[in-house]
Amino acid sequence: MITVMIFYLQKLYLIMTLLIGYFYKGKIMNKNYYKILEISSNAGVEEIKENFRRLAKKYHPDISKEKNAENKFREITEAYEILSNPKSKQEYDDSLFVPSFGNVKHDYFFDFNDKAWLKKRFKKPKKGPLLVGKVILKAADVISLGKANVTLLVEENCKICDGVGFYLENGFECFCTACGGFGRHEEQKTIVVYLPSLSKPKQKVIVHRVGHAGYVGGERGDVRLRLILY
Repeated sequence: MITVMIFYLQKLYLIMTLLIGYFYKGKIMNKNYYKILEISSNAGVEEIKENFRRLAKKYHPDISKEKNAENKFREITEAYEILSNPKSKQEYDDSLFVPSFGNVKHDYFFDFNDKAWLKKRFKKPKKGPLLVGKVILKAADVISLGKANVTLLVEENCKICDGVGFYLENGFECFCTACGGFGRHEEQKTIVVYLPSLSKPKQKVIVHRVGHAGYVGGERGDVRLRLILY
């Protein structure tokens, strides 16, 4: 009798963690680029372009009268740069850790110790996702200094659950409330970026392995910065 009760309590606990994970999905720290561009995750290239153009025109700082137009325009541009590039889009999609019910292909009453659904994305170490940003500098500083200190908001693995979203306590898998089951949190990080002496406006500089933390011991992701000179 006791064994049966423990069995069903384990199943009930699992369902509760899945429910919590589902509701936390909309609150994860990673930006929802699909929501920013007002598209679904199944949107094609043309739809991504079309929505970007529409929103960019609507929130362009030189045209829009919205109070947050500049921030909105920056988010829209960042989202487009990620989703319009197949490689960075795949990296971004892979970083969306918390599965929705539609992605869980197991019966909810599977063995409590079965972690197949959890390991689906993390079969081996994976490099952190691409981080896109911009640096605003005086053209004279680029020539004289040749470098710049840039502060970024990067994703780090949760120290409580080691980036998994769950931790073991007395033999039970417990939902990590420290990171909301996401496995990661955001931190500010300052890096030194060395700039080409012949830098041009809107030129892109890539700094390798200093961005978002990797998964399962993987190396850090790259940072791609766009230079804004004045």
